[in-house]
Amino acid sequence: MLYIFKHIILPAALMIIFCILSVVVFTQPALHPLFNISNENNIGDAIGGMTGPIIGLVSAILLYLTLNKQIESIKDQKLKNESDIIFLLINQLTTQIDNFSHKYKENKVETKLIGLDGLNDFSTRFRYEYDIHSFDFTFKAFFEANKIRLIIRSYKIIEERIKTSPISKELTGLFSLNLQSIFETMLFDPLENIVVAIDNNMHMDDEISQEIRIFLNAHKQDVNVPNISDDQL
Repeated sequence: MLYIFKHIILPAALMIIFCILSVVVFTQPALHPLFNISNENNIGDAIGGMTGPIIGLVSAILLYLTLNKQIESIKDQKLKNESDIIFLLINQLTTQIDNFSHKYKENKVETKLIGLDGLNDFSTRFRYEYDIHSFDFTFKAFFEANKIRLIIRSYKIIEERIKTSPISKELTGLFSLNLQSIFETMLFDPLENIVVAIDNNMHMDDEISQEIRIFLNAHKQDVNVPNISDDQL
């Protein structure tokens, strides 16, 4: 509101006052007959000729200020839209993790775990309980493998979006910190379990497990967790 008053309302009011004063001043008796413009036949043309360029200049300035303000408003809206997109992508990533499902049977009873519980249970069983040595197939044979790959790719899309985003460095840092927290609290342990198990049983390795390994190695240096091998457990 202060900007509008200072740059639009105030200049327009001054212009109107100037025009009114011009009529009063220019109709006063002149000091010399050559400057006399008070004749009723030429008073309008004289005042219009004097005030016209000034009014045009003020109008041009007001138009420039208005357009400049509109451009700034459009830029602000674009930045807001970009922030909303990143926020939406992060929510979508957490939704994918929440929708992760894992089924297993014990004593002929089927159990289904959802979300982070399912992801942790699958990775823990894959590393410590499954008889991986006897498997004659690779990791992608598991139904859960493609779900994990989808989560990883969603994470990488968000990372790239944050890097190329025109939003402020402050906001970029907050989004990156949020994403890093998701990796540390939700993804690090399950992915670590899977990679360690496959590294110990390379006949299970395939394109999905390789994608998981590359992703884990690219991000685990930021996690302050000691690397404990199976032999130390």
